[in-house]
Parts: sequence; C-alpha cells; structure tokens
Amino acid sequence: MIGKNNIYDPNTTLETMTKCCRSTCDRYISQQGGNRMSQPFFNDHCSLYCWKISSVPSIISYAEKLVAQDPLKPNPPIEHNCECCGSKFTLNYAHNWANQIFCSKECQHKTYSGKRIKHTIKILQFLKTKQLIDSTSSVLTGSDNTYESELRAGNHTTPIPTGWTAAEISYKLNSVHPTLMLTPGGVVQRILPLLAKGYICKVPKKSEWSREPTQYYFNPAHQSEPIRSLIHRKV
Repeated sequence: MIGKNNIYDPNTTLETMTKCCRSTCDRYISQQGGNRMSQPFFNDHCSLYCWKISSVPSIISYAEKLVAQDPLKPNPPIEHNCECCGSKFTLNYAHNWANQIFCSKECQHKTYSGKRIKHTIKILQFLKTKQLIDSTSSVLTGSDNTYESELRAGNHTTPIPTGWTAAEISYKLNSVHPTLMLTPGGVVQRILPLLAKGYICKVPKKSEWSREPTQYYFNPAHQSEPIRSLIHRKV
C-alpha cells in the first residue's frame, strides 16, 4: 500500500507531500518511514507539538499569549505529560523533541523494561493518541463525548468512538516502525490482555452476525494514566 506521504515511494517529492496545517510551521507530514519526524497519528499536523499547540484549548490560549509577547518566536515551548511518571515536561518544536512522550531517557527505559513489550507500547500509544484526538475534537466542536455512559443507559445520541482494525493498526505502525513487523494476528494477541483489563474496548457491531472486522479504541476513562502504569499494573 502506498500513501501520498510515503517517503519510500520514488515518486514522492516535497511537491506531492502534505504540508503541516499550522500556519507558522513549514514542515511536511511524514506518516511513512523510520525517521524521527515520522508519526502514524496526525493527518494534518507534522508532530505531537504542532497538533497540541493547534488543537488543545488550554495550550492554544497559553501559546497565543507567549507569541503576542514575542512575535519573533512563533513556536514557544509547551507542556506535555510523561507517559512513564506522569509529570509535566517541556515539549519543543525542534525535530528531535517534537514527538517526545517521555520526560527523560530514564523514564523511557523504565517503560520499555520487559520482554516483547515494545509492540504493546506502540499499540497502546497509537490508540491512546487517536482517542485523545477524537476527544479534543469533540471539545472544540462542542459535542459531548460520553458514548460509554449513554451506551449503558441505552441512549445512542453521541457518535460511536472511532475504531481501528488490527490490520489498520499493524499497517500504520509498521509504516513508521518497519522493524516491528507486526501482523494483524499479533496485534490481536497483544490487545486481548488490554481488553480484559478494560484499557481498550471494542466498537459494538451493528449486529451479532456482522462479519465486519472488529474495531478497537482506547477507553477514555484511562486517558490521564501514563502508558507505563497501564502496561506494568498488576490486575
């Protein structure tokens, strides 16, 4: 499968790639290829930094104040929560830091400690980030993202959460991290324990006889919890 931002495609040039939609960013979006700026999460932004500073209401107002004070610095540092210890750290626009999710190398190593854990971490990070994008979009549009409670109450007025099949997850992650070599079956094996713990949910099918592939999404109830606590917690 060839995407329009696939840097492995010989026909891909800067003219055919999509530019980051943030007005003060001149970078291009790369969702394919194993370089530091490649990411499988954002369709309109080049990095976590550009998405947060454009999409999170509290970050938008904070950044606007800083830019108003110093217009010559349109990319001020912003805050992000570490996916290991949960502490806030500075997220910067620079290439080496724009997609950081850990506050330090120590926290990164702690999270990745354990056998064959990298695949599970990448799957969790993908689904957690996609759910964060959906929930933030709901805040900006004024919609109420309370699908789980309404489903239990038998009320289906809110949209069903965006789900991802095992095949979609494996393709997206392998595109950015070719060494993962994830298969759809491998994704399902790693998702099953997360389903049992309630960290990941299945999108309800239209009927019990439906043959549509199962779609998965991150449980918004755990959005504020670091990935490390979800992976290493004893349940």
